[in-house]
Amino acid sequence: MTGVSGQAVAYDVYPASATDFNVSLLNAGSPYPLKFAYDDQAPAGLSEDDKIIILRQLDNGIEYPTWVISFSGDISAVSNDEYTFNFKHPFTKDDILHFSVQGPVVHEEQAEESINRVKVVPNPYYAAASWEFRGSAAAASSLVGRGDRRIAFINVPQNASIRIYTVRGDLVQVLKHDGGISDRIFWDLRSKDEIEIAYGVYIFQVSVPFSDKTYTGKFAVIK
Repeated sequence: MTGVSGQAVAYDVYPASATDFNVSLLNAGSPYPLKFAYDDQAPAGLSEDDKIIILRQLDNGIEYPTWVISFSGDISAVSNDEYTFNFKHPFTKDDILHFSVQGPVVHEEQAEESINRVKVVPNPYYAAASWEFRGSAAAASSLVGRGDRRIAFINVPQNASIRIYTVRGDLVQVLKHDGGISDRIFWDLRSKDEIEIAYGVYIFQVSVPFSDKTYTGKFAVIK
């Protein structure tokens, strides 16, 4: 607002100076004067390329810049003009943020269409020798062997089930997607009775709880 006596404080390379405007915070109940520095590019009041730097004093007494108001084009400010500025408000210790989230949503039609994209990697799986290290993959990096034995089913829809059978039709294991955002299910190559599976070809069948559609594939475990 021009025509008002104001005072810019010294900050960085900007000296303290008298101004013909003032800066106040208007959403604090009543106008609250703010400290500011003024980068005056021309002596005739507000003009193009001028900057008003709003300051906040930290607990250690140092002035800290919060907002910078800059101008472009012809200002043509006259006495009692008022300006409204849009700016990004910085966070303070008094700010309260409210968040709301939605849980994962299963798009049933897309999930039904995507079950035929389920694949096994690696396929075939080349089994390791029985004496190789059985610990975690991280620990295996410094020990003999290649770590955990497992395969991954990829592109698995949420909440899907995977039933694994031998070629004779015996049920070996049932895996279930946990409903999270990952599209992978890992299997440690152990049966539902916690027995390591034998070498050979296996059949897997993918199903989702909201459809009768299934997808059948196969993978091999090679010695």
